[in-house]
Amino acid sequence: MEAFEKGDYKTALQRLSRAIELNKEFSQAYYYRGRVYDEVPWLGSATSPVPAIEEYDSAIKYNPKYAEAYFRRGTASWSDQDKIECLNMAIQLKPDFTEAYYARGLARSEMGVAEKASSYVQSVLGGVIKEGSPLYVNLETAGDKYLTVYMSAMFRFSITDFTSVIKLEPNHAQAYYELGVARFKLEEYREAVEAFSQAIRISPDNGEAHYLRGLAHVNLKDYPKAAEDFTETMRLKPNDSAAYDQRAVVRFVLEDYDGALEDYVKGLRVEPEQSPKPQVLYTAGGRTFIKADFTINPALHFEAVLSELKKYTPNTIKVADAFYQRGLAKQYVRYSGRDEREKAVADFTQAILLNPALTDAYYQRGLDRIQSGAHADAIRDFTVVIRLNPQNVEAYFNRGQAYYQAGDKPAAIADFSQAIKLKPDFTNTYYQRGRAYYYSGNAEQALLDLEQAIKNYPDLPEAYYYRGLAYELAGRQEKAIADYIQVAHLTSPDEDVKRINQDRLNLGVATTYYRGVARLHLALKVDVSDFDNLNKTQVLDYIDYLKAFKDFTEVIVANPKLAEAYYQRGRAFQLAGLITSEGGEVVGRVGGDIRGALSDFAEAIRLNPGFVEVYLAGAKLYASNRQPQPAIAELTTVIALRPKEAQSYYRRGLLHAGQRSRVDEHPELSENPAAALADYTAATTYDPKFIQAYLNRAVLLQKYKKDLSGALNDYTTVIGLDPENVPAYRGRGDIRMALKDYPGALQDYTRAIELNPSEPGSYDFDSAITYVHRGMALYELGDGKRARQDFSQALLIRPCLTCAGGSVTASQANKAEGFLRKGLALLRRGDKTGSKENLEKAATLFYADGDMPKYQNVKYQLSRF
Repeated sequence: MEAFEKGDYKTALQRLSRAIELNKEFSQAYYYRGRVYDEVPWLGSATSPVPAIEEYDSAIKYNPKYAEAYFRRGTASWSDQDKIECLNMAIQLKPDFTEAYYARGLARSEMGVAEKASSYVQSVLGGVIKEGSPLYVNLETAGDKYLTVYMSAMFRFSITDFTSVIKLEPNHAQAYYELGVARFKLEEYREAVEAFSQAIRISPDNGEAHYLRGLAHVNLKDYPKAAEDFTETMRLKPNDSAAYDQRAVVRFVLEDYDGALEDYVKGLRVEPEQSPKPQVLYTAGGRTFIKADFTINPALHFEAVLSELKKYTPNTIKVADAFYQRGLAKQYVRYSGRDEREKAVADFTQAILLNPALTDAYYQRGLDRIQSGAHADAIRDFTVVIRLNPQNVEAYFNRGQAYYQAGDKPAAIADFSQAIKLKPDFTNTYYQRGRAYYYSGNAEQALLDLEQAIKNYPDLPEAYYYRGLAYELAGRQEKAIADYIQVAHLTSPDEDVKRINQDRLNLGVATTYYRGVARLHLALKVDVSDFDNLNKTQVLDYIDYLKAFKDFTEVIVANPKLAEAYYQRGRAFQLAGLITSEGGEVVGRVGGDIRGALSDFAEAIRLNPGFVEVYLAGAKLYASNRQPQPAIAELTTVIALRPKEAQSYYRRGLLHAGQRSRVDEHPELSENPAAALADYTAATTYDPKFIQAYLNRAVLLQKYKKDLSGALNDYTTVIGLDPENVPAYRGRGDIRMALKDYPGALQDYTRAIELNPSEPGSYDFDSAITYVHRGMALYELGDGKRARQDFSQALLIRPCLTCAGGSVTASQANKAEGFLRKGLALLRRGDKTGSKENLEKAATLFYADGDMPKYQNVKYQLSRF
């Protein structure tokens, strides 16, 4: 028992098991072994209480009057009926069992919640739950109010239990709190106030008790006392937006309109992710009243009040600001879909109606309208911004974007020119103006601007592409080809794109060929997976990039024996296409033409049997279409032609191992671990810095070869190459656990968690399982209490550890988005320094890319500091 009390659950479990071996009827040993399983669930199952329940059953079997065993069995059970029956027995055996009364009260109160009660009502009516069951309630006289009667009965039962707790332990703060909750749900608000007041007397810092007492005061129409409680809640929980919303509504009813507005805006900025839900106010005798019902909505919100407030206060400036702040919250934090953008636009419109001089509202509405494709409306909004503030460089830039997308290139050029005049280094304005000049047919001006854009942003592939087009327009084809090749180098650094000899391809055809190459690479770069949020410019550019297929077809017609043209057109066949209407509106997507791709690859190989890149492309195509054997055959040919190319061994290893590649999307395959190990070893031989090959080999060494030492060496090698590689720390931690190096495992898991600080609710499986494994290391080291904390954190991150589905951590494909999401995650964890650092990086990248809506998003997040 001493080891258990200290939290050394491992030692406790060993000693208890030994005691049971010596005495099979030792009920207390079974009881405490059940307690160990309760504290560290992964010893049995992370998703089932069965191991603990079995131990408690054994304890009860050998001691039928073991009240504590009934109590623990009841709290462990997932069956409500079983739970109540066990707690009833515990109380029957021990009438002064405070914890059992409290647990039964909680269980009954939970059964009174509408979602759960409805299923019980159906079971009672259907005869499944019969008289004598702890869940039975006589509904014969309930009429059509079955649910209300059942819920009320459950809350009455819970009140009896909490009252019993208080009689046994008069200073049980939580019992008073739960008693208040039950009274509130029964609409006994005076009694609820009394219970919450007792809870607060015993525990003055209980913010939830202050909050709910405030709601009860609201329903008693004692608004000054409600305001006092919400004020105290805000002091105790300064980041809880609900209290701000509540006090805002109360202040409105008390006709303190300015105070109501201030609270509402503060609530939005404290925690804008809290999505407000409208509450209807009602009028009686010429006065406005509100009713709080936290069983339906945990907080009264100011949404319904805001629309009416302009009737009651002359301070329209503050009302306008409230609409503006709500629009920002909807636009940048809560929502992303088109419908919610329209709601944000509606809020900005209200703000403008109330305060026509609110420049920022016009600007933000203009950004939303650009995103929605309402170019004419966006132009009008930015025009007002410019009229109110002629020095607003962002307004000129964004109006230029709107003009460009609307097809008015001269107007776009004029606005971009004004933006450059006001601020020459403002984002990528030279690039934007250069594109506009190109489409206006002014090659020389386009070249000047794009030259400057490349000086400012030398890694922007689109700038080289448009300069290439401008060079073509100017008749400087060699220069155009060089730029098109640079596009390929920037978008695919590992791909060796070279100039084809001029004796095989004349200058005109070569220009078309390399233009197709550039378009092909840029088409792969644009993410078109989220059509609701796809910028109109991206859509139009993507359609332009898809013209690569046409370019390669022209080259093949001119030079039907050019293997490279068939290879590139085959790759173009693989591209995901867009189905578009005549106006360019995206309405869906289709897959590539696999037969066309394979046909072109076959022709390329016929013309050039040693064309390695074609075999590689074929292997990727077969693998992505669940045809592993042809893919392996293609890669084997590649290896024969280039026996020292590490990447080819690695890709073949993936196929042999039956693994997916994040890039190539290999399907699940039958496994050939020996062949996979040989391929990963070859990959690391020819490229000693090939991190993923080491990681994959480590997994196979552990799983199939049971070579823990070899796996440990591979993970250590990866950490030497990349000291921030999370999978390597997690994998090495697992190996050290298997080797019983628990301090080393603890160190590795801790480092993995530091590098990937996933937030609760992120469903990040890798992060959650790392917490579980660290908990296991702590358990082995005798620190069971910290182990329990880690397991709890894992469940907060991913409530169902065994459910299918992946992580929702930020994609590494987009650095700016990655910095933004990590910054927001750190902000929620309270790390303001780390959050600000990541958000500023995101802002820099969005600014450089000229993505003003997302740049404004990050600026809004930073403003919350």
